[in-house]
Amino acid sequence: MVPLEVTHTALVTADIISALDAMNTPFAKSVVALLGFFRDSYRTVFDFVDPPLHDPCAVAYVINPSLFKTKEMHVDIVTGDSMCAGRTACDVHGVLRKPVNATVALAIDVPQFWKLMLAAVSEANTVSPMNR
Repeated sequence: MVPLEVTHTALVTADIISALDAMNTPFAKSVVALLGFFRDSYRTVFDFVDPPLHDPCAVAYVINPSLFKTKEMHVDIVTGDSMCAGRTACDVHGVLRKPVNATVALAIDVPQFWKLMLAAVSEANTVSPMNR
């Protein structure tokens, strides 16, 4: 599991946008446009200057788990009819003494994450039919 506390550190900064824009292809320009829309939405709704990337962090863990500091712990999903329904509850300190059932990311190596992401976008850029 890669929680928001971790994904909120993998921000799409102006430097990242510049690196993508420098590819100067239709595919790269589409990626930049999508990230721009996402940035503007995140700014309006959540007051973030730079938006985080959530799902790519989880994919990055599958590709290269060494990018993450993790801890094995018990995780439950809050159910029932409450304001917290659907929330994941991580027993970080093991106080519930329930069996471990998840690997939870505590931190990500952000520069290495972006190196991986930019390499993936660059590879996709080389094969994208949008560039033909």
